[in-house]
Amino acid sequence: MDVAATGTDGSYSDGPIEGRSRGRDIICSLDEDGEIILWGVVVKQNSSKTFESDSKEVMLVKNSCISLKTMHPDFRDLVCTDLVLDISNNDYAYVSTNYGFILHYHLKGGSNTVKTFHPGTDSSANCLEACPFSSNYLLAGFMNGNVNLYSRLVDNPLMILSDKESSVSNSSIQLIQWSKTRPFVIYVKDAANNIHIWDLSESDIFPIYSIPFQKNITCLKLSPAIDGSEDNRAFLVIGTDDGSVYMHNLSEEHGKQPKSIYEEHIKTFLNYVSRL
Repeated sequence: MDVAATGTDGSYSDGPIEGRSRGRDIICSLDEDGEIILWGVVVKQNSSKTFESDSKEVMLVKNSCISLKTMHPDFRDLVCTDLVLDISNNDYAYVSTNYGFILHYHLKGGSNTVKTFHPGTDSSANCLEACPFSSNYLLAGFMNGNVNLYSRLVDNPLMILSDKESSVSNSSIQLIQWSKTRPFVIYVKDAANNIHIWDLSESDIFPIYSIPFQKNITCLKLSPAIDGSEDNRAFLVIGTDDGSVYMHNLSEEHGKQPKSIYEEHIKTFLNYVSRL
């Protein structure tokens, strides 16, 4: 099951929830059968004689349920594989499917899908990653090894990344992370347990690095976006199926940079993709 959270103040968290937003938080979950559930997070203050201080109880209250299979009866064997929320408006969700289509759905908009994005090739879509610095763009990883770049304004992919020179070029894409500090850099994990690093400022034909790992990687996360502090280094966190967690400090080439340069790189990237 995929889980994402949205606060009533418009904040967004993908994965574990830490802290609370103003008002009542909402968690959005998705299962493989295409059932999206919106859960309200309620925190209760409990007075207990057992403990010296009061304790808090966190409860999830089911607010509403959306069935994508009911909405799309033509997709008889629909399997949903991932969900991300729009970073600028948490009322909108993107859902990847085994048909390869990416569904853009308005969580409060009734029974209609806003848009359906096409895969460009006949392949199942496995994972999604929202652009961290613009709500207009989205990445999707596919079973055939492709990574598609989408604009929410266009049905078809703007760009398809595929390492044709690699011996594992057709290895299924399982995880994607878009660099929070380098707009052109994308980290991709495939079924062969390789992490591929794409830098679109250098090449959109093949990744600049491909790194094999012995342990099976189940989780891949990058440190948060640049906050203006030059002291904190950027890092990559890798979780494996044996329960181990590894934190890798990123080199200067892929880590944080001065905010003025970071903002200039964002402008350059947005200008680049607007011409595709």
